[in-house]
This record gives sequence, structure tokens and C-alpha cells, in this order.
Amino acid sequence: MLEWNSVHLQWGFMLWGFVVLLPVLAWVGWSRRNGVALVWVLGLSVLMLALCRPRATVSLPVYDQSLMIVLDVSGSMRANDVKPSRIEVATDMVRQFIDRQPAHVKLGIVLVSSAASVVQVPTQDREALHRAIEQLPLQPGSALGTGVLVSLKQLAPDVKLDAAAILRGEWPPAASLKTSDAAGHAAIVMITDGQGNLGPNLNDMAKLTQVLGLKIYTLGVGTPEGAVLKADGIQARVKLDEAPLQQVAEITGGEYFRAASGKDIGRLYDSLRVRLAAGQLQLMELTAPVAALGLLLVVMASAWNLARRGRIL
Repeated sequence: MLEWNSVHLQWGFMLWGFVVLLPVLAWVGWSRRNGVALVWVLGLSVLMLALCRPRATVSLPVYDQSLMIVLDVSGSMRANDVKPSRIEVATDMVRQFIDRQPAHVKLGIVLVSSAASVVQVPTQDREALHRAIEQLPLQPGSALGTGVLVSLKQLAPDVKLDAAAILRGEWPPAASLKTSDAAGHAAIVMITDGQGNLGPNLNDMAKLTQVLGLKIYTLGVGTPEGAVLKADGIQARVKLDEAPLQQVAEITGGEYFRAASGKDIGRLYDSLRVRLAAGQLQLMELTAPVAALGLLLVVMASAWNLARRGRIL
């Protein structure tokens, strides 16, 4: 579906032609005082408008959309403050999200614990995506910043980020960064309880994402009250940490959602669908269709007059 953003005239100076044409058209319309004259006047006016070379900026849908799902599989995702557990709720939401996507959208999956690994590169194969999340072993640590970095490597290969250098704490030179070709039709979806504690700073990775022109949408799984986890004789309360997830979404221009049910993944899907479907802007020349319309009106008026009075004019 086309979305019209603006219409302008490349040769606007041609509108001065109406200074000459309008008095003539007004006289014809007044002297004839019939429908034929009205159609003639309208047709000639449209032809004059075509001489101004009208153009429109339209938004065309993009069919190479890609999304990376960053799924937190750290130990805190065992908490059961959302039933049956955070990880089961999160996994179910990933399945729903996969199934809701149009066939042309490519999806990839990154699992995050003490490190981040790509378990499925962006693909349209929905079965492969479902297989990638069949068994998710939970491990200590949560390197959410690394998950974002790994996702950027998949979504924006044209930028050629040095992931190893960034992991060593070396920020890439500003001159080497640019808006990615994927900007506007690629995004990161992060599903986590917000308990990041390893790897590069999540906010720094969000700023890098923003520089590349991509967005991060975050889903917080759990409750602010949290739940008590026990391991190796130690117990601790793990809470949903919403603040960093809200900050990441705000920095990149994405959105934050608290995920507690299928309705939340539905809201995320609707938001992404609207944002990514906007497509790319393209300048469209309207001279030919406008001229064709004007000519059609003139021909109609001529045929009408010929049928009524046996003459064209």
C-alpha cells in the first residue's frame, strides 16, 4: 500500500500560464454555460498542471525486513513470579512472535547468558526457528550488551563492526560508523528480566544501535516484586529490572513492554508491523498520469459536443 507524504511541482513557474489561461477559460465557461464547457475548462486546467511536472514522495513497502530476537537464558529466568516460569513464558512468546510474522520477514535468534551466541541466523524458515528454541539450558550470567552487539553484526553487515575490539572496551572510531543500509527495515527484539551483569554496557550498545539507525524493542519478563531463587544453599530475590530496558528502548527509538501474557507479544507485533511497514521513501513522477487525465477530459468534452451539436468545439 502506498503512503503519500508530499506532492510538489518541479516547474512551479509554469503556473504563471494560468494568468493567461484563466481569463480565457472563464470566458468560455460563462459564454457557453453548459456541462461541455465545464469539462473543457477542467481538462485544460489539468493539462496546464501537468506542464508543471508534479511529483510526489511516496512510501513503498519493504520486503526485506529482518528481526533479531535476543532471548535471555540466564539463571534468573527460572523465577516463577510469572507462571509457570519466566523462561517458559518468554519461550512461548517467542513462538507466538515467530508465527505472527509475514512470510517475507526474516527472523534470527541470539541466546544470552554469560556470553551471547547466534543459534539461528536470520531466515524465513519458521520450522528452523522453532527448533532453535526447543531446549534452552539456563546458565549463570547475563551479557545483554553482547547480545545486542552480536545482533548488530547479523543485521548490519555493511557497517563491519569489530566485535572483538568492542568486547575489549575499544569503542569504534566515529568516522567508521554510518547509518546502516538496514535502517528502517530491521530491528532487535530483546526478551529478558533486565538483570544484565556481563559484557559491554547495555546503554553503550543501545547508543551504537541508534547511530546505525536501528531500534531495540524490549520485553520485560517477570514482576517488580520478583521471586526468591535458591541455588547451592544460597537464596536471593530476583526482580524484573525495568529501568535499563526502558532506557534502551528510549535511546534507540523503540518501545518497552512488560511481558506477562500473549497480549503483550501482540502489542509488540502490532508496533513493529506499523514501524517497519512504513517502507522507504521514493520520488514518483506524476506528469504522465496528470496529463493523461487532462487529455481524457478534453476528449470527453469533444465527444460530448460532437454528439450533441455535430462539432468538436
